[in-house]
Amino acid sequence: MLTGQREIEQAKVRTYRETGRLIGEHLRLNEAKPGYGTATMSKLSHDLKVSDSVLYRCMRFVESLEPENPDFEALIPAASAAPALNRWSHWREATPRESPALGDSI
Repeated sequence: MLTGQREIEQAKVRTYRETGRLIGEHLRLNEAKPGYGTATMSKLSHDLKVSDSVLYRCMRFVESLEPENPDFEALIPAASAAPALNRWSHWREATPRESPALGDSI
């Protein structure tokens, strides 16, 4: 993979991780409000013109990494060590796209 492409893919991974972290954090702060999560995800999906499955996948991505690996940057290896881990397509395939089972909060 060319250096420029690698940097773009690494930026995608970081962007999707940060997106999932921020959404999850916001929804946890408002989980007491019935239906808030579902409505928020629907509105966010519409406003960003992105499928809600992408947003849920971002959240799942963070959930799958954070408990074991709080230092996310350590998971993105040098390109020569594991080039596939630098691509969002690798993480996307490894992350379920279903909405998290958080009851009515999502």
